Amino acid sequence: MRATREKLEDRRRQLLKAATKVFARKGYHATRIADIATEAGVAYGLVYHYFKNKDEILGSLFEDNWATLVRATQNLSAGQASFAQKLDTVVGVLIEAYRLVPDVVTVLVVEIARSPMALDDKRVGGFRKGFQALADLIIEGQRNGEVRKGIDPLLAAYCLFGAMETILTGFVLKSLPANDEGLARVRKQVVDLFLRGFAEEAADPAMPEPKKKGKR
Repeated sequence: MRATREKLEDRRRQLLKAATKVFARKGYHATRIADIATEAGVAYGLVYHYFKNKDEILGSLFEDNWATLVRATQNLSAGQASFAQKLDTVVGVLIEAYRLVPDVVTVLVVEIARSPMALDDKRVGGFRKGFQALADLIIEGQRNGEVRKGIDPLLAAYCLFGAMETILTGFVLKSLPANDEGLARVRKQVVDLFLRGFAEEAADPAMPEPKKKGKR
């Protein structure tokens, strides 16, 4: 029984890998189930044994990969590393994803992040888990005196993931260098910006009050 389950899971992963390649190459809407079957080297009808339709394949790609990121972020809470090291790990996981599986990142950025599919209740719930996992790391950093108390952890988590999505889009569009040197530079600067901000001084600058309009 266990061997059968493992065989089914291996086949499922094979089909998802093939679908990722085709989606990245042709685009989701131009891809047919037959294209995925051809890429995987299996019969057309076998794809339907594992997935109801093309939408389910794309949804599974997101859910599997996002769940991996969420688990990696949650697992950091159990470690003894500093907040700076944990932040570097989170950013590094996203940067390394493009280095190791660029087709996966391309599909997630191009076909899911900016599509109505991302608004599905189940996927919205998945997004929230990821944001909350990072927010929990920030809260932990605040407790340990490594992060300013005045920062809203959840808002900061959204800011980081939003920045990383845009950076990954830059890699996909080839507007940011994605060679080893470029990826290392981006990782270092993102971590530095979120730890130190833009200010010249290390101290936390006061937020200027908005100017009040005088009465006319």
